[in-house]
Amino acid sequence: MNDRRPHFFALCPAEPFRIFFPLATLLGISGVSLWPLFFAGLHKFYPGVMHSRLMIEGFLAGFVFGFLGTAMPRLLSAPSLRAW
Repeated sequence: MNDRRPHFFALCPAEPFRIFFPLATLLGISGVSLWPLFFAGLHKFYPGVMHSRLMIEGFLAGFVFGFLGTAMPRLLSAPSLRAW
C-alpha cells in the first residue's frame, strides 16, 4: 500500500498558490537578516526601509495570498484557484 504524500513541486501546478508560503518564508528571513548584517558592519546603509518593505510586501503579503488561495475556495465552496 502506497500512502506517500505527493511532493511539494508535484502539487504546485495543481495549486499554484502554494508557492507563496516558501517564498514568504524566504523573504521574511532575508528581511530579518538585514539587522545583524547592519550591526556587524557588513552593510553600510540603514536597512529600515528595506526591512519594512520586505516584511510587509513580501512576508505578510505572501502568507495572506497563500492563505486566501487555500481557504477562500473551501469556505465559499467555489472552484479552487488555478494557473491561467
